[in-house]
Amino acid sequence: MKYFSILVFIFFISNTNIFAEVIQDTVIVPPRMLHPTDTLEVIVKGENRFLLHRVKPKQTLYAIAKYYGLEASDLMYYNEDLINGIETNQIIKIPISSLDLKTYKTRKEHKWRMIEVVYQVKPKDTVYKIAKTKFKMSLDTFRLLNNMTHDTLEIGKKVMVGWIDINGIPPKIGVRAWLPVTLYDEFKTLKNNYWMNSQKEDKVEVVQKGIAVWNKNQNTVDLFALHKTAPVGTILQVRNPLNDRIIYVKVIGEFQTAGHRYDAILFLSTGAADALGGINKNFRVEIHYYK
Repeated sequence: MKYFSILVFIFFISNTNIFAEVIQDTVIVPPRMLHPTDTLEVIVKGENRFLLHRVKPKQTLYAIAKYYGLEASDLMYYNEDLINGIETNQIIKIPISSLDLKTYKTRKEHKWRMIEVVYQVKPKDTVYKIAKTKFKMSLDTFRLLNNMTHDTLEIGKKVMVGWIDINGIPPKIGVRAWLPVTLYDEFKTLKNNYWMNSQKEDKVEVVQKGIAVWNKNQNTVDLFALHKTAPVGTILQVRNPLNDRIIYVKVIGEFQTAGHRYDAILFLSTGAADALGGINKNFRVEIHYYK
């Protein structure tokens, strides 16, 4: 009996790798959002850039948004048809900034870890227009990406404008897709401070609706505002009801209404007004804050 037990023990030890391989083979690894052989096309609409993502089987809106560092609401904002759900092979526009694209590789970034991003040449496109205006890169970088020996472009041809990592784009936590990259950190800080104030039992919420004004000729990119009654240092949540964009601004002074509309309640910095999609110097807003 002891001899038999020893043989069983020896067999088990000698075949541990076999059992390990069987277990390892049964582990279900979730499919990648993209494969190294995939290519993403990018389009330009006005000041916005969009990657075109083709939905694969079993992909969800939440997973797609997370992969590109966004929230599902960002995708629904730019893809109205998503209100009906998503389907396999559906094309979803993914808003990105030029900084989301890598234009060079480090030693750690092998080809199989990168997804190529291409742009289809349109009439009137030039090397300068594509590189400098549309994708904010140097002419030499664009030429190097495409192994160009001359600056002649063929309409309809797809040219390379960069890569994204196969694991996706780093998350822009709590940041809207239409907010300039330079304002991400400030936005997150103000949003967190606003949320912390909302959790305090001694705070009362104030809701106001009225007109916001701004000066297009001023180059004030930070997220701040002047308000008629809110104390200096107050964090305001400001929403544009026309497009449902929401930003957070810090009150830095009192708003003097002289020279403005009688129903104006807020003066916004240029950066804040641009982020809200303000076109006219006066536009309606909804304000929330805690005092």
